[in-house]
Parts: sequence; C-alpha cells; structure tokens
Amino acid sequence: DQFGTLFNDVHSSTDGGGTWQATLLHAPWRPRRGHAAAATVSCCSLVLLGGLAQAAFNTLEAQADVWISQDQGATWIQQSFGNAWGARVGPAAAFAADGSLYLAGGLGCAGSPCGSGAGMAELNMPLSDVWRSSDQEIGRA
Repeated sequence: DQFGTLFNDVHSSTDGGGTWQATLLHAPWRPRRGHAAAATVSCCSLVLLGGLAQAAFNTLEAQADVWISQDQGATWIQQSFGNAWGARVGPAAAFAADGSLYLAGGLGCAGSPCGSGAGMAELNMPLSDVWRSSDQEIGRA
C-alpha cells in the first residue's frame, strides 16, 4: 500500500549490531513506524512509545501509547494509552541513570484523529516538549 509494510516485531543483537536475532515476530502492539524505543541502563527493560499505526484501510493513526517489556523484548504489556503528551510520530526516548524515562519532540497534529489518510488531521505540528516519567508512564518534565 502507499504506507509500505508496517511491522510489530522485535530483534536483538549481542555484538553491537553486527548480527541480529528475532526475539518476537508479532508483539501485541499494532504494526507501526515512527515510534520511539528505549532500553534501561540496567538490564532487561524496554519501552516503545507512540508512532504511526494502521488504523483503517489507507489510513495511519498517530499513537499516544506506552508498551513495556521486562524481559528483553520477549513479552510486552501496554503500560498506558491516550497519554497527556498526545499522539506523536518520530519522538526521541531515553532512560536516565536514575531510571527516569524521557520523551521529547516529534510531530503532532492540531486536530484529532491525528495521522495520515482520509479523515485524519495532518501531521504538521513540530513538537519541542519534553516529558519525564519515574514510573515509565511519562509525565511533563
């Protein structure tokens, strides 16, 4: 289709990206692109936030969800949905040494639903905000 193929798979590398192994071929979140992902400084926790997911035929909808894995990506649970930071595409995410999770920037919409395709508000609003979470759910920094 016009959006290309979207995936919801998880891959890992133990040699700095030289080789990759499939960890999970079909994670529970909707296939997407333009999401943020981050790994904790200490072992094993991963998060996935936002991005564009298939909504209906020929439409993609920006997401405001947080998914977390505590076992290096083998299993995932939805931590939250419809967050105050709003649906966005292309944000950055990172964990600090104290375990806080940060989400910054991306592209959003002035209206809702936000995304790409018929009936969607256009993704044309650059975001310069930063959000912080100490419980991996993300609140304003």
